[in-house]
Amino acid sequence: MTFPDTIPFDPSRPTLPKPARDAWFASLAAPEDVAADNPFACFDYQEIVGEDGRVFGHDLSVSDDDSPWPHASTSEASLPAKALSHALLDASVAGFATSGSLFLDLGESALMGPVADVLTARIGVINLTVAVAADARLLMRVARLHARGQRFCIDGLRDPSDPRWHFAPYSDYIKLDASAPPDQLAPLAAKAAERHLAVIGKRVDSMDAHRRLCKLGVTQFQGLFVSSLVTRPLLTLPGCDAEVLVQLKRLLRDRASPQAVAEAAAKDPALMMRLLLLHERYAPQAAGAPEQLAGLMVALGVNVLGGWLQLLRSAACHAHGADWVRSVRQQTLRYRQHLIGVGGQRPEAVDMALWHFQRRLCSARHYLKTVNHPV
Repeated sequence: MTFPDTIPFDPSRPTLPKPARDAWFASLAAPEDVAADNPFACFDYQEIVGEDGRVFGHDLSVSDDDSPWPHASTSEASLPAKALSHALLDASVAGFATSGSLFLDLGESALMGPVADVLTARIGVINLTVAVAADARLLMRVARLHARGQRFCIDGLRDPSDPRWHFAPYSDYIKLDASAPPDQLAPLAAKAAERHLAVIGKRVDSMDAHRRLCKLGVTQFQGLFVSSLVTRPLLTLPGCDAEVLVQLKRLLRDRASPQAVAEAAAKDPALMMRLLLLHERYAPQAAGAPEQLAGLMVALGVNVLGGWLQLLRSAACHAHGADWVRSVRQQTLRYRQHLIGVGGQRPEAVDMALWHFQRRLCSARHYLKTVNHPV
C-alpha cells in the first residue's frame, strides 16, 4: 500500500505565514528584531577551535530575555534546556547543524535535572561551572552520569588545591581561563596533564593569550581571538501540547508499555516531529525510523526520553504553529477513518500504516514544505 505525501490544508483556514526561504537557512532575523510578538527564539554559541583551525565543538548559551513568549520559564535550569532544544531541534530543521560536541554550562539545579540526563556523550559535554560545588550529593550525581557515559568538563578552576578537582576522575576536559594570572596557568595545566584531562583554553581574546597557552601544550581554544560569539535567531518549531507531555511523563513513571507511551505521544504532532529528530541524533546507526513508534521510544531509552519530555515542557510549550498541529491531527484522523472504512485489514496493519503516514506528515522535510509553500 502506498501513502500520499500530503493531504492539502483546508484552504478556508489560515496557515502558517510564508517566510522567505532564506529564513530557514541563514540568519533569519537580526537579534534586535526578535520581538515578543514573533515566533522566534535565539541561542548563542562560540566555536571551540583546535590548533589546526578545525572546529572541535560549540559552547552554547541562551539569555533569559531570548524567549518570544512572555510567560516562559527563565529559571536557572530552564535556560540550558532552551539552549539545547534550540540548538539540537529548531536549528536542525533550519539547516544549521553544529559540528563537533555541544558544550553546555550546567549549574547545580540543572545538573540535578533532565538536561544532564539527555546530554549524552553522542550529543555533547556537560560544563561543570564554578557554581557546582564538590559536595557528596553532586559528586554522586556526576559519578552516576559518568557511569552512563556522559562526558564532563570542569570550568572555573583557579587553584591546584581547589576541592573541585574531585570531579577530575569523572571528567574528560578542563577549561583553562587565559585571563588568569600567568603564574597560575602552568600549575593548572600540569595538574590537568597529571589527571589525563584535555585542556581547552577559554577567554583567548588576544594573540598573546593564545601564545601563552600554546606554550603550556594547550591545543583547543575558545575566545574572541579564534572565534566570535554568535547569536542565532531561529523560527521555532510548532509548540508541544503540555498536557500530552505530562501524561507521557506519568506513563513512564508508572512503567507503562512502550505501546501505551507511543499511543499517547501520537496525539501531539509537534512532539512527534521532535521525537523523529531526536531519533536521528541519538540513534544514527539505525537504518531509518523504526517500523513502529513504540520502537522509536525504545531506541531513545527511558532516561533520554523522560529527560526530553521534561525538558520540552520548559522549552517548547507555546502557541506557535497551532494551525499546523491542528491540520496534521485532522489529516491523521481522516486517514485512520479511511483505513478502517476499507475493511479487511488487521489492527496491526492499520496501526503500521497510520504510523508511516504520521511519520511522513511530521517529518522536518514535510513541515518545511508546508511552511515554505502553504496551500
